[in-house]
Amino acid sequence: MDNNSLESILLQIKGVKKKYEEIEKIKCEKFNIFSILNLESDEVRLHSKFISELLNTQGSHLQGDAFLKLFLKFLPNYHFNCENVKVETEKATQYNRRIDIHIKNNKNQLIIIENKIYAPDLENQLYNYHNYAEENCENFRLIYLTLKGTEPNIISTGNKLKKDEHYICLSYKDVITQWISDCQKEVFDLPIIRETLKQYLLVINSLTNQSSNKKYIMELVELLKTKDFYLQVGHINQAMKELKILSLAELFEEFEEQLTEFKIKYRDEEPNDYHKLSREYYENNLKIFGIHIEIPNSDYILKVEINNTIYLTFKKLQGEQIVDIDEIDAGEIKLKNIQLGYETLGGYWFRPNIANNDLRFKDPKDHQLKIFIDMDERSRWINDYIEDIKLILAKFI
Repeated sequence: MDNNSLESILLQIKGVKKKYEEIEKIKCEKFNIFSILNLESDEVRLHSKFISELLNTQGSHLQGDAFLKLFLKFLPNYHFNCENVKVETEKATQYNRRIDIHIKNNKNQLIIIENKIYAPDLENQLYNYHNYAEENCENFRLIYLTLKGTEPNIISTGNKLKKDEHYICLSYKDVITQWISDCQKEVFDLPIIRETLKQYLLVINSLTNQSSNKKYIMELVELLKTKDFYLQVGHINQAMKELKILSLAELFEEFEEQLTEFKIKYRDEEPNDYHKLSREYYENNLKIFGIHIEIPNSDYILKVEINNTIYLTFKKLQGEQIVDIDEIDAGEIKLKNIQLGYETLGGYWFRPNIANNDLRFKDPKDHQLKIFIDMDERSRWINDYIEDIKLILAKFI
C-alpha cells in the first residue's frame, strides 16, 4: 500500500468532514434531548412509549387520529377503525408476557407491535402473542418491528408461525422513518411537535446507520468512485474488521481477568477461546457468546453476553448444564434489577447504567470507536461494567 496515496485520501476525507461539521454547527442537530438522556436504544422508555403516544388518538399531541391513520397506510389490506381506540404499552397477557404496544378499538380489532431494538428473541414470544390475539379478538395484525426489518428467530415463533400469514415484519429504517416524516408534514405549523419528531427521526437515523446529511455521504461516494481511493478503502475495511475482532477478544479476556474472585463456568469445561469466538462473531455471524459467572450459594448463573451490544442475563445451573430460567425466576430477578435501577429488557436481560451501555460491536457509532483503539478508554468502560456486575452479585448472594 502506498502510504503517500493513503495519506492523501485521508486528508481529502478529513477536508470533506470538516466542511460538513461547520454546517452541522449552524444546524445544531447534535443537540438531541433523547441522546443527552441516553435513551437512544431504550426500547421501553423511549421507542415504545414515543410510538404509542403518537398512535394514541387521545395523546398529548392533540392531533386525534391523524398519526394513527398515517401509520395504518403501512398495513395494506387492513381496515382498522380509528374510533374509540385504546393504546397501551407493556400490556400483560395470560402467558406471563408483556406486549410492547397494544392497540385495540371497540370493534374488537387489535394491533400488536413487538418492538425489538437490540433485545434478543425470547422462547415462544411471538407465538404466545399470536395465541393471545386469536383468543381475544376476531380481527388482528401482529407486527414484528426491528431496526432493519429482520425476521424473528424460530425460537420466538415456535417454528409454527409464517411471515405475512401470521405476522408482518416492519423496520425502523424504512417504515418508521417514513411514518415520522409523514407526521412531521402533518404538523408543519406546530413547532414543538414538529421539532420533537425531527429529533426522534435523527435518533432512528443513527440507530439504522443512515446519515442525516445526504450531501456529505454523496461527496464521499464521489471520492470512492476513484480507482485509487476504492482500492485503499478495501484495505482499510479489512484492517478495521481485524481491529474489531482483536478488541472484542481482548475485552472479554479483560472481563474474565477482573472476575477471578468468582467462579467462571465453562460450557465445555474448557476455557473460552475469545479470539476464535470473536472471529466467528464477525465473520460467521455467531450471534451470542459470553462469560458465565456462578453466583455463590445459588443455582443462578450471571452471564456477560454479547448480542449486538453487551447485556447481562441470568441462566440457571441444573447439575452441570446451563439452562434458561423459568418465568417465576425471571419475575424475581426483574424485581431485584428494578430495585437496583437497571434497564430491564424482557424478563431477565438488562444493561447497567453506564456510559456507552449501548455500544454496538458490529456497527459502533463514531464516538464509540475510541473503545476499540484506546486501551485506557476500554479499561475504564470495562471497570464500569465490573463495578455494576459486583453490585448485582452482591444483591443475589
